[in-house]
Amino acid sequence: MKKVITATVSSFFLLSSLTSFAGSPNDVTKIESNVEVINESDRSFTKTVINELIANAETQIEALENEKPSENGIDSTSKSLAKNEIYQYVYLSSNETEPSYEYTQPVEEKPQLRILDLKPQDDNNLSINALPTDQTDFITDGVGGRVFIKPNGNTNSNLSMYLKVPADNEVAPKIAAYNYTGFNASNNDTQVDIGLMQVKGRGQYQSETAWQAFATVRVNGKVLSNKLIKLLDGYDKTYNLNGFNSNQTVNTRTYYNYAGTGKARLQVSGTAICGDFECKNPVDTGLTTILETSKIGVTSITNWKLVSTVVSNDNTGKNKGIFSNIKLDNTLVPSSYFGTPSQDHAYVTRDGSNTVTIDVDSNKYPF
Repeated sequence: MKKVITATVSSFFLLSSLTSFAGSPNDVTKIESNVEVINESDRSFTKTVINELIANAETQIEALENEKPSENGIDSTSKSLAKNEIYQYVYLSSNETEPSYEYTQPVEEKPQLRILDLKPQDDNNLSINALPTDQTDFITDGVGGRVFIKPNGNTNSNLSMYLKVPADNEVAPKIAAYNYTGFNASNNDTQVDIGLMQVKGRGQYQSETAWQAFATVRVNGKVLSNKLIKLLDGYDKTYNLNGFNSNQTVNTRTYYNYAGTGKARLQVSGTAICGDFECKNPVDTGLTTILETSKIGVTSITNWKLVSTVVSNDNTGKNKGIFSNIKLDNTLVPSSYFGTPSQDHAYVTRDGSNTVTIDVDSNKYPF
């Protein structure tokens, strides 16, 4: 069975400037005809630009291949990354001068570069129903639970854990459902939510539900992609028909300043519903997703967070996330680092082994 590895910045937009695509002169030597190039954008690109995209993607893939399991977030008991796996790197740009693109490097097949035509989406038109006067929820566009974790002061810190995503019957997603980590910085003016969102229309017949990596970036208090509602509605099939299985435990690792680059990064390992990204091979397959932002320049944070939520316009919904083996820089998080939970039609518990369960259910936990 082939293992599918993806390096993907999936379903998010950034406010900061993007880094250059170009590598060293020796990197930009690919012959364009060796890669299948599909331009879905309304712009044309020179061979030099296309080669730079290919070189950048291959550099990211090579770095992923060379990382050790302890560095890339895969549990130490997992198999090391091998050379005979499928890799995919997706870069989504919010800068109109630079293209978004997807590069797939399959096994024994021609690599494929797809230049995408994606633009930031704004969901300011979402209508939120008026809340009851006795409502004290902290989420204005839905329901959910959250707990903060104090950082340890390491400027290259990472938060790792196992995340149990729910079975389909444990989710009433309304508009969207999310289980994620993230962080707040600069007195909460800069925030990153980064984790998994439930997506539909996956699988060989586009009839399955799965979980896919996402990130929402807020810089200086400005939200560019608020929960990605319209992205889900209009572009949810843009990248692939694959995704992580429901009702499984995945291994995650999150950075707010990956390797001192100023980039936020999420790495998730679990089992996908398909053996390829078009789901021509509908068999459970190992999947590792690397989701990376461009530079946002965060070197310290006020807190980490664990969140399970549902976006809805009537303050209802259902979801569940179980976070266990929670570690900061590979050390179990002390009990004193956990803050008081916030609960909005949800119940947040933490047991003696620091397993945090966030059970979201507007029927079970009414106000």
